Amino acid sequence: MKLMYGRLADKLKTTSGEFPIMCYDLMNGIIDTYALTFAEFFEQLIDERS
Repeated sequence: MKLMYGRLADKLKTTSGEFPIMCYDLMNGIIDTYALTFAEFFEQLIDERS
């Protein structure tokens, strides 16, 4: 299991070494990407609140 997670993590990592912010919909089995970096995700949260 740990090896499989490591391979998946390597594929998801961006060129800057960050991981995308994702949401997994358990009911429908859909993986949705919110943002490619945490900074982008944080900016989206701020914009939604403004």
